[in-house]
Amino acid sequence: MRLALSALLLLGSAHIASAEQFIATFLSPSHPNTLNIQITQFDASGGTIDTERQRIARIGAGQSTWAVNMLPSAARVCVSLSGSQRITSARALMENGSEQALAATSDGRTTCTPGSLSNLDMIVVNFD
Repeated sequence: MRLALSALLLLGSAHIASAEQFIATFLSPSHPNTLNIQITQFDASGGTIDTERQRIARIGAGQSTWAVNMLPSAARVCVSLSGSQRITSARALMENGSEQALAATSDGRTTCTPGSLSNLDMIVVNFD
């Protein structure tokens, strides 16, 4: 129940991200104390323009959050987990309130936005 309330509270505050920033949120009932993540931004031709590796702490029951500064030339973003965690589902939440399911790679380690990031507000990653 607390996890659901925390997630709703977090989703309700998603508007804090600006056009130059989005929020990456990670949810799991078995969330470790710290989670190693990597966020990679790609330009329109698929070239890597930035890779950010972070070790983020769990906040509350089963969740962690990271604010990501988006580069102006970013056309696509991928979020990866390291360690034994695997992505079970992911979705992108847009500023206009719409959302889009994001596929995970076959090894369950990475999920990527399919294209335009002009109104990306949050990426929510569920993992086990």
